[in-house]
Amino acid sequence: MSKLIKIAMAAAFFLLTACQKQNLDPQNVYTEALNKMAELDAYHLSGDLHISLGSGNEDEVNLNLEFPLSLSLTAQDIKDDNPTIYASIALNLFGQSVEMEEWLTDGFVYSDLNGEKTATPSINADIGDYFHNFDNQYATLSGQSDGDNYILKAEYDADTLNDLIAELFQEEDLSALFTFTEPFTSEMTINKDYYITAIKLENTLNITDLGILNIDGEFVFSDFDTAEVPAFNPEEFINDAAYISGYIYGDYDLNDSHSEQLTALGYEELEDGIFYNGNYFIDIEFKQFYPDDKLIYDWEFNQVSEYDKEDELVCIYDFDYGIVDGEENSCGIAKYENLKADYDNLAATIIGNAEF
Repeated sequence: MSKLIKIAMAAAFFLLTACQKQNLDPQNVYTEALNKMAELDAYHLSGDLHISLGSGNEDEVNLNLEFPLSLSLTAQDIKDDNPTIYASIALNLFGQSVEMEEWLTDGFVYSDLNGEKTATPSINADIGDYFHNFDNQYATLSGQSDGDNYILKAEYDADTLNDLIAELFQEEDLSALFTFTEPFTSEMTINKDYYITAIKLENTLNITDLGILNIDGEFVFSDFDTAEVPAFNPEEFINDAAYISGYIYGDYDLNDSHSEQLTALGYEELEDGIFYNGNYFIDIEFKQFYPDDKLIYDWEFNQVSEYDKEDELVCIYDFDYGIVDGEENSCGIAKYENLKADYDNLAATIIGNAEF
């Protein structure tokens, strides 16, 4: 998952905090709302943030920078194995307009930054139970019923929030980027069907090496189970773009339709999608070819990964771009080339539409 997608999902996390007057049990309303949102197969989130950054130190010149920002996030087919996520951010930065769009689908992130397009191998976000991550046990809740809606308020202790951020987003270590110095609060509107429809927030964060960030904004959830990710053409991000690290599938893509040919060539199916002939394993689902779990050719990205006895990464070698990770003297490139050649020959034999 890319940083923009993660930031957008992190923003959604901050928005999904929820609190009561005595005529309402806010905990029950909040829990019911999270359960309803978690059942959705699609939704759209949009809104605007007003962001200002200052030094926070009276002895220093206050930068007083302003960053108006618009955010849009659409999640579609959440319950499928291959969900699609779209995120866009429009930002005015030092007087310059910055617009970025990203699509996460089929194991790739397609990014368009002010017209410059890139495609990067990634993993699909596991967001099927995303809303269940927002456990209200950490928040002080209050609220009231207001006509056709419930209005809930939430307050998270700053230290608790910092711990949650470190736990939820440890891959990117967002806790190293920013910390909460004051409680995080939000106001959430939930309709009588228990769908979250709007959220307001006003909070302060400490940004590492930059200063104090003040944020206020309002966001709206909509298009429950009907939201659709905007269409795009992946070819524009591959053929006409700065394409990063790998490509979509190798020259010869074995799949479920080739099971009989693999069996005829002496491969035994060990479990769904995994075959073995005494020398090599083939994982159809993850598109990997390997003699053991220490040396793996991933034909989807045309890369070999090598691990040591302690399962520590030794080298990642990309056949288009060279060494991605590891020291040159640790990467057995000739060995990697032999592994790829064995796979290519097998795939060419089965598919029968290529010559070497």
